[in-house]
Amino acid sequence: MQVLKLIHNNKHHIAIITFLVAFFTYLLVYSFELTHFTLSIDEEFSNNIIHTIDLGRWGHALLKSTIYPEPFIPYYTEILSFILLSVSCVVIVKAFSLNLDESVFFAILYASSVQFAYQLQFLNQADTVASAILMASVAVYLIIHKKSILQSIILPALLLGYTASIYQSIIFFSLSMLIAYFLIDIIRETILVNILNYYRNYLSQP
Repeated sequence: MQVLKLIHNNKHHIAIITFLVAFFTYLLVYSFELTHFTLSIDEEFSNNIIHTIDLGRWGHALLKSTIYPEPFIPYYTEILSFILLSVSCVVIVKAFSLNLDESVFFAILYASSVQFAYQLQFLNQADTVASAILMASVAVYLIIHKKSILQSIILPALLLGYTASIYQSIIFFSLSMLIAYFLIDIIRETILVNILNYYRNYLSQP
């Protein structure tokens, strides 16, 4: 029981468990894709760099021409994308300061998101989009924690700018995470106020 309590309150344990839950959820949700390699629309081209630059996604082209395979490697690209997205899930959980139960619940919902299913079906951009989501998550984390002008404004701006150069609509992902954080903060403050009012009223009774 004491061990479970320590795990429940330890941030490092929460991060590891969150990553594992998210990663294995991805493996479960995309098990068919991992065991049946097929080409879908837009995946039959061997080189998309010029095409993505024309679409304004020069960040995608830069990653593909340097560190990521173009167009993709069967199975490897998917697993790499799952790892990057699982790390982004951990970053968001740390940004939101979720406890273990909340983190596990969030990880399952996060990894089974329909929006990810739409993006991950295109292997030629799965790894770059996952990278963009990770960078957007880090940007949100830095904005929330407000340590310095460099870390809370300049660096997030650079990360979000490069995120938009990979896939423009990912910018709304970071906006959604910021709104979610503020809503969670409002709910937590409301609950705290209600608890304090309850005890204040209880103690004031004769």
